[in-house]
Amino acid sequence: MASLLAPAGAGNLSLVLDQQEHLRYLDPPRWGIGSRTDYRSNGDWWQQASVFGHEGRSSYAFDVDYRSRNGEQPNGWLEQRWLSLQWKVSLSLQDQLYLQGSWLERENGDVARHYDPSAAKLGFLAEESQRPSLLLGYHRTWSPEHHTLLLGSYVDDQFASQDTQPPVLFLQKTGGTTTSVQTPGFFTEDFASQFKLFSGEAQHIWTPGRHTVIGGARFQSGAAETRSTLERALPPPVTDQSIDEPFQRADVYLYDQWRLLDSFSLIGGLTYSHVEYPVNADLAPLATGTDSHDLLGPKLAAIWNPWKQGLVRAIYSRSIGGLYFDNSVRLEPTQLGGFNQAFRSLIPESVAGLVPGSEFDIVSVGVDQTLAGGIFLGAGFDWLTSDGDRQVGVLTNNSTILPIPDSPALTRQTLRFTERNLSAYAGWLLGDEFSLSARYRLSVADLESKFPGIPAAAAGLDQLEDDVTAVLHHGQFSAQWQHTFGWFARWASDW
Repeated sequence: MASLLAPAGAGNLSLVLDQQEHLRYLDPPRWGIGSRTDYRSNGDWWQQASVFGHEGRSSYAFDVDYRSRNGEQPNGWLEQRWLSLQWKVSLSLQDQLYLQGSWLERENGDVARHYDPSAAKLGFLAEESQRPSLLLGYHRTWSPEHHTLLLGSYVDDQFASQDTQPPVLFLQKTGGTTTSVQTPGFFTEDFASQFKLFSGEAQHIWTPGRHTVIGGARFQSGAAETRSTLERALPPPVTDQSIDEPFQRADVYLYDQWRLLDSFSLIGGLTYSHVEYPVNADLAPLATGTDSHDLLGPKLAAIWNPWKQGLVRAIYSRSIGGLYFDNSVRLEPTQLGGFNQAFRSLIPESVAGLVPGSEFDIVSVGVDQTLAGGIFLGAGFDWLTSDGDRQVGVLTNNSTILPIPDSPALTRQTLRFTERNLSAYAGWLLGDEFSLSARYRLSVADLESKFPGIPAAAAGLDQLEDDVTAVLHHGQFSAQWQHTFGWFARWASDW
C-alpha cells in the first residue's frame, strides 16, 4: 500500500530495510545500498541487503535475504534464499505503475515448535519454492480526495516433503462400525503439491472531511495439485493419490475511519467473504471434492488520545481464513487501530496444520504512553478465538479378519482455539545513539479438538481428542547503537 500510494522516487521501495532508519525524504540520494547481518549464539545467520535508487520519474529496489538456521531442537535446521525486485514509475501526474517480482527457495528439517524438543521428527525433510511471485499495481489520483488502486498478482508455490512419522489415523472397523482408533507408526509419506493463485483487486479511497472511506472487491482463483504416497514396510504402497482441485475466493469490503474529535477516531467496517477450497489436500489419505464457507464480518476499532502523549486503542474484528497464503495477497486493510486482523491460522500449524475456512474473532486493547527523557511504556490485552471444521484423511480395514489399514476414507474434525495474551513493554532512548527496550508477554491458550464422526465408545478416541491448556511466558531484551553515519549494532536476548 505504501509503495502504491507514494509518488515514484519519494521513498525507498525496499522490503527488507527499516524505512525510518535508512531513508532521507528530502533530497534523497540517486542510489544507495544497505546491509544488515544478524548472528545468534546457536550459530544462526540472517543476512539482508538492498540496492535502491531513483532515476527520473521511476524508482527501484533490489533485495536479497539469506537465512541459515541450526534451530534449537534436533533436525531443526533451515536454509532460505529470497530475491525481490521492486519498480515504480510515474506515467503522468495522476497515473503510477508498480511492479514486484520475487523468487524464493527454502529447505528445512522439522522446524515446528515442540513443547518437548526430543519430539522433533528426525526423518522429516521439506523443500519449497516460489518461482515466481509477481504483483502488478496501478494507482490513479482523480483528486486529492479520490484515489483508485488496482492490484493483480500471480504466485506459483511448489512444496515437497518426506516424513518418516506422518500423522496417519487408522480407524479399525468391525461389522462396519469403528471400534478403535490408532496412530500406527510404521508409515512413511512422500508428499508434493503445487498451488497456483491468480488474484485481482480494485479499491477506491475517498476522504471527505473527517472521514476516510475505503471500499473494494477482490477475486482470487487457483488450483491445488497434490500427490501423496503412503508406504509401509511391506510393499506395495497403501495409497498413491493425485488430486487437482480448484480454489476460489471472493471478498467485498467497506471501511470508514471517522475522526469525530481531534483526539478520537472511530473505525467501522463490514466485509463479506466466500471461500471455496479442496476438501482435503494436506492430510493423507487425500480426497477429491471441494467445500465452501461464507462469512459476514463486522469490524470496529477506536483510537483515543485522552491525555498528553498517551494513546488508547481497541478493536473487534471477525474474519475468515482461506487456503495457504491467499489472505496475504490483498489491498484490504490488514490492520485496524494498529492491531492485526488478517490471519491464515490462529491455531499453531505445528499442532494442527492448516484448517481452511476457519473463523477468527479478535478483541484487543492497547495503551501506549511517552514520558519525558525518552521513555516509552505500553501494555496490551488480546482475546483471540478460532473455530474450524475440516475433513481428515484416515485409513480403515477392508478385512474383518485381519485389521490391516489399507483403505482410504474421511472423518470430520472440529477445532476450537482460544488465546488470551497480556503484554507490556518499555523503551528508553539514551542520547542520540543508544536505546534499550524490554518486552514481556503472558499467553494462555486452550485447544479443543473433537471427531464427531467416530463413536464415543471407540477405544483410543480419548487419546486422539484434545482438550488442553498451555501457558507461555516470553521475555525479550535488546540494546541498540545507531550512528548518524548509518552504522548500527544491536544485542537481543530471548527467554
